[in-house]
Amino acid sequence: MTIEDVFARDKAPRSTTSISELVRAIARKFEQELARVVGDVGRQGLTIKRFEGFLGDMNSTLAGIGCETIEQVLKSHDSADSRIEQDRGVLRYRESTGMRWLTSFGRVKVTRRIYRPDGRGTVSFAPLDEACGMCGLFMTPDVEEMVAFDAAMLTAT
Repeated sequence: MTIEDVFARDKAPRSTTSISELVRAIARKFEQELARVVGDVGRQGLTIKRFEGFLGDMNSTLAGIGCETIEQVLKSHDSADSRIEQDRGVLRYRESTGMRWLTSFGRVKVTRRIYRPDGRGTVSFAPLDEACGMCGLFMTPDVEEMVAFDAAMLTAT
């Protein structure tokens, strides 16, 4: 269920054509998956067990499309610079690393560029993490809120 990356990795602004292409690719994939899921129920007839399977398939389809869309959008917004300047000095690109973020659609793998200043013991910086408010986090804010709410419901009365 891979969607082709349609964004350029350069300094040029993202065109609405590229965004439209991504949206069309996602819509096509969703239409194909939805037709398969609905077709499976239509061929077999509806029973309690098949209805439960249908709901599970729908959930998996939506989660898969959601995760792939998040990964593509994040990939398109990562820095492509070899060096960036900040108040703490010049940071140079060192490597690309993968990080798993827990979203409301499921776990997504975010491959992002890491920058560090010259010298020993310096702290790494990932512009994508900062742009998303995910520095040092693994759960997106909506998931953190759901977890906090669920934990509050477990409090002894």
